[in-house]
Amino acid sequence: MERGKKGSSHVGFILSFVIFVMFVMFIFVILNGQDRGTKSEKDFVLSALSDKLIENATTELTSVSLKVRDGDIKASGDCDSGAAVDKIKFDSSNIGEMDMDLDGDLDVVVKRDIYSSDYNIVGGADKKLLLKWNNAWIGNERYFKIYKSTYFSTPGYSFGGGPACTATSTNNVYSLGQVGTNKYVYLGLIDNMVTKYKTDYESLKKELFVPEGNDFYFRFDYEGAAGTTLTKSPGENYAGLNEPPQASEIFSEKYNVLYFDNQAIIKPGYFTIEVW
Repeated sequence: MERGKKGSSHVGFILSFVIFVMFVMFIFVILNGQDRGTKSEKDFVLSALSDKLIENATTELTSVSLKVRDGDIKASGDCDSGAAVDKIKFDSSNIGEMDMDLDGDLDVVVKRDIYSSDYNIVGGADKKLLLKWNNAWIGNERYFKIYKSTYFSTPGYSFGGGPACTATSTNNVYSLGQVGTNKYVYLGLIDNMVTKYKTDYESLKKELFVPEGNDFYFRFDYEGAAGTTLTKSPGENYAGLNEPPQASEIFSEKYNVLYFDNQAIIKPGYFTIEVW
């Protein structure tokens, strides 16, 4: 009889232990599930914010290639007689779909080489685009690339006096490639958001549809002209605070993009966007 009682006590102990383990596992699952739910909510806020922020920093950049014909170009009605010149001028109707704004500062950038930062070969003359080249150029060096953005404001550049061939659609002075338009992040729009973050954070939150109870921070890292890494960010301003929140509270993601600057240089960069 005593052996039976001892056996029953062992079974009861084992059952109690199993029930205890199952209870602990139940509590763990409940708490872990709540934690995943919180992360999912923040992840949703981060994803929606990132889409809106990048959208607000993005704009169109239109481009077309232009080739000045080989051989001398002369200053006359047909550009084939008279004194040789090193410049042509034409109005926006001769540049396909570019629709350039030729009043005051120009909204286009012209470059000899799509990788060059030397774009100061644009000028305004009689509200026409004035394009200059060197008569010693041959082959590919007579190719240009014209970029247009509503955010460009290139000062008119003076080439001095002297005649210029006036290009028309019939005198065969130049030929155009296909006009193309793509969307890229523009550095100037990032500057605007950085300024607004520092001066009117709550307004920027509403503009980016950040829900109440959430705050955010962003930075943009990109390659500068000298190959160094540069950063645009609100600096030490974290949603009005002087220091960031605890790392365990931050949900962060990086987003690779292509950006362009005031010289129409297109390069890769990336946003780091944080939510807490």
